[in-house]
Amino acid sequence: MAGTMNHGRRRLIYVDMAYTTRIVRQRGHEDYWLARHSWGYFGQVWGVHPLADVPDGEVRRRPRILKFARGQLIIEGTSQVFALPRWLLVPNFILSQLLLVRAILRHARRRPVDAIFANDPLYCGLFGLCLARRLGVPLIVFIPAHYDQLYEATGALANPRIFRFRSIEQAAMRRVLTKADMVFVAAESLAQLALKYGASDEAIARLRHGKYIARHHLLDPAERPAPGPAFRRYGIPAGRNYLIYVGRHTEVKHPADALRAMSAVLSADRDTIGIMAGEGELTEALKREAESLGMGGRIFFPGLIDQHSLSLLLPACVTLSPLTGMALIECALAGSPIVAYRRDWQGEFIEDQVNGLLVAYRDWQAMGEKALAIIRDPALRQRLSRAARASAIEFVDPEANRAKEHAAFDAMFDRFRSSGRRRRASRAQGPCRG
Repeated sequence: MAGTMNHGRRRLIYVDMAYTTRIVRQRGHEDYWLARHSWGYFGQVWGVHPLADVPDGEVRRRPRILKFARGQLIIEGTSQVFALPRWLLVPNFILSQLLLVRAILRHARRRPVDAIFANDPLYCGLFGLCLARRLGVPLIVFIPAHYDQLYEATGALANPRIFRFRSIEQAAMRRVLTKADMVFVAAESLAQLALKYGASDEAIARLRHGKYIARHHLLDPAERPAPGPAFRRYGIPAGRNYLIYVGRHTEVKHPADALRAMSAVLSADRDTIGIMAGEGELTEALKREAESLGMGGRIFFPGLIDQHSLSLLLPACVTLSPLTGMALIECALAGSPIVAYRRDWQGEFIEDQVNGLLVAYRDWQAMGEKALAIIRDPALRQRLSRAARASAIEFVDPEANRAKEHAAFDAMFDRFRSSGRRRRASRAQGPCRG
């Protein structure tokens, strides 16, 4: 295929608001950003975080450019480029983003880019669409979650600080997905969401996102170092059994459901300890709820756990997953038996009673009962552990995933070139007559 000849020479702009450089370094998750190169398909990557000052909790008046790794630069923007009164926050935000776009376009015209990748179909998507159309390159959009289901379940918006109303969020998705040249989805439910909001069927690439997994999680659980030092590092005492939740402490992830399921198990089994890994706006409320349930000394909140430490802890744990992203694969790679809601992509990755246990959405009582059954049945635990690891290894298989992803990118570039030729031919013919 013609596009194959350019592998490694292409330059990509990757728009992402999930992490900043500080957070990636803190979590020891450099592999997540190195995966942006797609196994060498893109030789040069500019990682753009339009609002990096917000998660970093810093006041910055100008964007900063950092060298992250060979072939990868990071451009971290700011939400407020001028020191203006708070009542001018909206125009300040708009100006900061326009100036960032202008700076990126100026650099991109000196060093041409080949494509734009947006890590969500919302603000990243709009930002990426602006760059793609101004530069005349294709737009790739990743859909990380089923936003309709999340809103129906919680009433929460994905980007509440930017899109204040659900109708605006939906309009943004429709605009971005209608214009996307490729839509990257890891589950059929997300493909259906893309179609609903106007993506063309030929643009949808059903690919796995296992490349984003940190290398620590790929090691066989039996070959990983003992978890004792990692438990001590995060102040978690020794126990016979552990339950773990891994994810952001935000409403859309339902961490309170995991907490209540943990509490039910801990009440029935005195030798079990709960771990609520992660952080977010609900962390303090979750800690208060743990205290009110009488579990203050038995459910621990270690905050963000770095990827190496997490890979050591997980093999000793049973995972509770109300709604989890990549962490679900990390847990499965560790051979951690999983109890999950039958929701979003979890129902596609987990086959009930085979490589995990599924319960009805929001039924935290059933989640607790299933977790307790795993703890009390060593044979069940071992069977689920082996099957979870096997499924996850297949999911992250680099050879199969690389070939499929590269083929999808090649097809996208071919479509984009063909559509460009059609547009030029149409303009050359002029208006139809007769």
